[in-house]
Amino acid sequence: MGRGEDYRLPDSISGKWTDINRKCTNFQTVYQRLFSGWKSGSNDEDITQTALVEYTEANGHFPYMRCWQILRHSPKWATVSTPSGRSGNTRPSKRSKTNESGYSG
Repeated sequence: MGRGEDYRLPDSISGKWTDINRKCTNFQTVYQRLFSGWKSGSNDEDITQTALVEYTEANGHFPYMRCWQILRHSPKWATVSTPSGRSGNTRPSKRSKTNESGYSG
């Protein structure tokens, strides 16, 4: 493997990905919250710009807009609708009562 100008050590790539992932995840959180409550008639660019302003005010400059534009369509950030209308990211409790007293008998 050549060590040309494009060569990077695994640690340098891993360290960069950690920063990209953290900042893109934080930006996605802001974007998703705004997207969920956005008024009709607004487009994706309006939401993105508003999210960018809000993120910048809270966290400083967001240098990974191009990365986020690629990553935002990944399954990690997909919003999944369930029949109950709840987000797929929240799990209902595994325990359920079968009658008022809590016993199934």
